[in-house]
Amino acid sequence: MRVKKMNERKIFWGLFLIIAGITLGLSSFGVIEWGFWCFFLPRFWPVLLIALGIFIISGRNRFSLGLVLLIIAGTVVAGIWLWDNHDCKKRGKHFISGEEMLALPTGIDVANLELAFGAGSLRMGGNNERRLEIMYSGDISGPEIKSNFRENKAEYLVKQTSGSFPRFSSEILNGEWNVRLPRSVAWDLDLELGATGADLDFREIDLKSLDLEIGAGNITIRLGERGMETRLSIDAGASRVKVIVPDSMELDIELDGGLVSSNLEDQGLTRKGNHYVTEDVSSSRMTLNFSGGASRFELERHPPSIQS
Repeated sequence: MRVKKMNERKIFWGLFLIIAGITLGLSSFGVIEWGFWCFFLPRFWPVLLIALGIFIISGRNRFSLGLVLLIIAGTVVAGIWLWDNHDCKKRGKHFISGEEMLALPTGIDVANLELAFGAGSLRMGGNNERRLEIMYSGDISGPEIKSNFRENKAEYLVKQTSGSFPRFSSEILNGEWNVRLPRSVAWDLDLELGATGADLDFREIDLKSLDLEIGAGNITIRLGERGMETRLSIDAGASRVKVIVPDSMELDIELDGGLVSSNLEDQGLTRKGNHYVTEDVSSSRMTLNFSGGASRFELERHPPSIQS
């Protein structure tokens, strides 16, 4: 009998450690949000103590072990349901919003922006001001910004920060940034995006180059008729990338990667090896190199007046 109780005790603690390890592993990989445990434990720890008490009082037999596991599983399911319908998931207690306004010194007509954005929603566009504007909201601590000016060139390094680890909130995934670039300068952009949805509207920006690295996301890029050559380089993971351009723009698009699908021939481009080109010559020209894994690249060509 004593040996039997010892075996049942080992089974209980063994199962407890296995479940705890699996749970923490799922949280570390983002399957279960860390914020869930901050929501769950303060509300349901008495139920867990009751379940443990039942197991001890009932003699630690197999029936009580099954009952305790059933109570714990039911409690976790109830916690998940409440978490999915609770306001703190939609707007965490650490939710903040703010803006950064970085004025351009006199004489600057060329700028470089390196931006690292881990997760969330990103929008970029132009403004009529002589300043770089970054508006942000979500459970993030705001952007970390470094700047340097030399002669006629400005250089900016902007990174998304999230405070301490582990992140006991899910709102980093719901963070939103709106970045506005001055139209009065020519831009070279280097963007590193993680799990991101992004709308990059450069129709009114003098965009010289864009180097874009994407983990997994849904990205839309809009270019305008600016009378200049723009170079794009896109390295995508499991992403969908759409580029919208004026139908008068000259195009030279190179696709690398065996799993990349596209609609380039449907948009009237001629295939020459890995390159897809337009036959017409224009003062506005885009060269693009797209490489990726299981990615989808889409091109839309419209008259400038109806781009959306």
